Amino acid sequence: RVIELLGTDIEQVVFGEFIDLVQTEGPAVDHDQVRTKTEYKSAWYTFLQPTMIGMMVAGADDAIIQQANDGLLNMGLGFQIQDDWLDWQVSGDELGKPALNYLNEGQQTYITSYVLQNADTDTADEFESLRRQIVQNLTDDQLDRAREIVEFVDGFNAVESQFTEHYQQGLDQLQSLWNQAATWDRW
Repeated sequence: RVIELLGTDIEQVVFGEFIDLVQTEGPAVDHDQVRTKTEYKSAWYTFLQPTMIGMMVAGADDAIIQQANDGLLNMGLGFQIQDDWLDWQVSGDELGKPALNYLNEGQQTYITSYVLQNADTDTADEFESLRRQIVQNLTDDQLDRAREIVEFVDGFNAVESQFTEHYQQGLDQLQSLWNQAATWDRW
């Protein structure tokens, strides 16, 4: 079962990377498309797959593992959304990678999709033109302008609420599963 899951993991991550490449080179996408990429590229290998392997090795049956999936998915989504948020909020020294790295790479994240869906047309067009300048690094002035736009549409607070919501849902779902564990005869 573990070997089969590892094979599935490789497929999921490759598909997520493919979606990411298509989105980076393509036009703006909406929240649902960013979520799909995040599920395949991030949530699967950061939370679902490692925990599922641990549960398999511990002897959990498929039904229990399946019950854990929703909570693990929410934890993985929350993790990546928070990472997107930190990319804008924390210095490169604190992150261990360049700040605004995702914007400089042209990636479409929860922040970029929120801005593009909530800004007026001119502001959204300006922001999208900054995101699409992936051949060269953005100047400090351009990065500052991108931050101003995100702040103007309240993107930081909105995205912070999203990762908090996913974490809480994930914790609630996993707590419910834990509470049920007392009634199980075995894993």
